[in-house]
Amino acid sequence: MIRLALLLLAALAVMPRPVVAETGWPPEVRLALLPDALPRGGPVLGEMVLATLRGEYVGNVAKETLAVPPFKGWSWMQLGAPEWTEERIDNRNAHVFEVRFAFFPQEPGKQEIGPITHHLIFAGSGGQRMTIDAASTPVAFEVAEPPLPPEVAIGLRQPFWMPARAVRMTDEWEPAPDRIVAGDWTRRTVTLEVAGLPPEALPSAPQMAAGNLFSFIDGEERTVERTADGPISKVIWRYRMQPQSTVPAELDNIPVAWFDTGSRVWREEMLRGAEIAFEGTALPKEPGLVARRAVPVGLALGAVVGALALVPTLGVGRSGAVGRLRRWGRAQRAALALRWAEARRDPVGARRALLALLSARGIAPAGSAALQRLDRALFGRPGTASELGGLTRQALRERGVRAEARGSP
Repeated sequence: MIRLALLLLAALAVMPRPVVAETGWPPEVRLALLPDALPRGGPVLGEMVLATLRGEYVGNVAKETLAVPPFKGWSWMQLGAPEWTEERIDNRNAHVFEVRFAFFPQEPGKQEIGPITHHLIFAGSGGQRMTIDAASTPVAFEVAEPPLPPEVAIGLRQPFWMPARAVRMTDEWEPAPDRIVAGDWTRRTVTLEVAGLPPEALPSAPQMAAGNLFSFIDGEERTVERTADGPISKVIWRYRMQPQSTVPAELDNIPVAWFDTGSRVWREEMLRGAEIAFEGTALPKEPGLVARRAVPVGLALGAVVGALALVPTLGVGRSGAVGRLRRWGRAQRAALALRWAEARRDPVGARRALLALLSARGIAPAGSAALQRLDRALFGRPGTASELGGLTRQALRERGVRAEARGSP
């Protein structure tokens, strides 16, 4: 009998202690926002910050509501439906609540996310009810300014700011841009896919503009796929284009710069330029655009050289007409270079050509409204390089420069 009692005591000693009732009363709650690993130095303006909101609740959750308020200095996106699982925590059964978020800082400096509140109603035995608000502790981040692209160091404007994990761009033509049936249109579809940004953070449709070209945009379409690793946003731009005549139109390359948040470097996708032409009128692919345009340019320069050769036979003094003719030639070349820079939306090249034009006409830069306008585009707010349209016309009208550049000595 004694031996049996001892055996019973030993068995009780090795048995696990009974856990507190699985329903748990009073309930216990814990809610925390857990950010994913951050880059060294913290996120930059607009860069996606991923985080998991995790709740651990001991008790019978009868009803719940999640409240995510707007946060100053942040926009956010929920990446999927919440998930509920069961886990054993501190030797107790707990209901675990998890949901993924993507946050996007909108202001530099110290910024906080939280608190986020989970409204919970617990049910106990005998019809008991208890309402508890579980709140996460605010999480602080130091948000850095966007890094300057290499081009800014040499005077070019800053591109559209697009911090992303990955970027892909596709370009489709129907029909081929240089095989358009006379009187018809070609349709261009450009698709930009960006991982790590919401759709509203993608750039607006680039302009498809060129001389001798009708170009219209048929609207855009923005969509987003939400994944646990962040949003994958897509924008589709559709264009209709047609040459204004049998002369082909030339579209320049359009660079799309973006900041790689993984490697922390600037990258660039290129929307390739194209020749827009009716079928049978497209110029040969070789020797290329520069060689084709060299023909009229060469004729113009040849006319200038020929005029210079005729000056001595006409008995004109070098100090008079020759000097004016040479200045006129320099003005012509500068005006041509300015038109090219304007067409390429190249403010640095435009400024260099404009200064040459002013020098050829003997106009002080300080008195040029065109130069002042260009400097505002070059050194002013980002995105003003698109305002260069008509710069050549404006420069040629200043103080009679237009008449000189057209050939009136």
